[in-house]
Formats: sequence, structure tokens, C-alpha cells
Amino acid sequence: APEYLVLSYGDGGDMPAVQLYEGYCYQVAPAPGRTIDRGAARDCDQVHVSQVFRILGPYDATTPDLPLPDPAALRAYGIEACRLQFDALVVGDDRDRLAVTVLVPSAESFTHDTRSTPESAPAFGRRGVHCLLTAVDGSQLTGSRLRAP
Repeated sequence: APEYLVLSYGDGGDMPAVQLYEGYCYQVAPAPGRTIDRGAARDCDQVHVSQVFRILGPYDATTPDLPLPDPAALRAYGIEACRLQFDALVVGDDRDRLAVTVLVPSAESFTHDTRSTPESAPAFGRRGVHCLLTAVDGSQLTGSRLRAP
């Protein structure tokens, strides 16, 4: 089974900013203090160091004033949910040499109102739980590890 590391993202979190898309590969590995944005995205056929294999939405993104989740419960949820997704979706001969990083929203991220104009519906789009894979030894990867649709 892979190693699981949980980091928080957003203001006040381990990783200040992430802009990730499901299935995409990135030239940056998740780690405290790092930012991963759209500019770090790579075609998975190119050399990369991380891949987002699932983005989970346990919380509604339109409801304001949701109570903050208990950090320990959110971490536990993230590990178990990403484990289920890894077991179902990730394929390849090197599965046993992959590590999983679970990104959970910081308190500031969870409560941040991302709507762009006063007329638009409230949007709290930074509540997702992201599941990323990397090589345990930090080496580069080539090719998607996702089961083909």
C-alpha cells in the first residue's frame, strides 16, 4: 500500500496556493511551502513528478457558513477516500512505488468566498479534497497512471 501524506492548502495552510485539475500531471510535487498552478501542468506523456488522480467534493460549494470540519476527521476522510480512489483508478507496474499526497482545505480556504461579482451565486470552490500521486523516491514519471476510461 502506498504511503499517505496529508497537507492543507490555501491561506494559512501547508501549501499556500494550488490550482489543480483531475487527471492532469504536474512538474511540481506537493510539499509544504510549494505552490502548484496551471503553469506547472504537463501532458502526462511528458516527464512529470505528480498526477492528480481524483478531486473529491465532500462539501457543497454553494452553501455559505458551513461549519468548519474537524481537522482530524477531514484528514482521516482524505486518507480513506484517496485510498479507495487509488485502489480503483491507479494502474501500472510501479503502483507499489507510488506515494499519495492528500490535499485538504485550510480553514481560510474552506470559508473563502470565490464569487467574482456581487450578482453571482455564492461560490465556495476551495473545499475540495485532492488526491495526488508521486514516486516514493521523488523520481520523475512518464505516462498517466489512471485507468483508461
